[in-house]
Amino acid sequence: MSLSVITVKRKVLAGEEAGQEKWYGQVRVGTCVPFEKVCKQVAHHCTLTHADVAGVLKEVLTRAVDTLDDGNGVQLGRLGNFRLTAGSKGVENEEDFTLREMKVSRVRFSPGKILRDMIRDVQFRKEEVKEVIRKVPCDLPHAI
Repeated sequence: MSLSVITVKRKVLAGEEAGQEKWYGQVRVGTCVPFEKVCKQVAHHCTLTHADVAGVLKEVLTRAVDTLDDGNGVQLGRLGNFRLTAGSKGVENEEDFTLREMKVSRVRFSPGKILRDMIRDVQFRKEEVKEVIRKVPCDLPHAI
């Protein structure tokens, strides 16, 4: 597997080189495959219908959200694990700590073995910039 990389010029924000401009490699994301298309692809390779696949995936998401909301992690087989994380601001004394110090939580994903193996085999190829895409196509609203 190979990923396309373009070069982009950005200002260095911190450290001794702050304010200088440098060139960085940025992975160029291809087209985002919509949820409906994924459901059709899965249905094509098994005995489930498109509606069955969509229903199962939507229910898995609902159960995963409920499980995370209860403070538990979610293990989805060889896909990987999801869990909530949060941080906090530091305080000098323990008695000064209040829940206001907590920062917004995030959902963390830990890939399973198949995805870790895929990541290990990634190669890069440099691509000339033809057009600048400011927004990743997968930022579109999802059907799930």
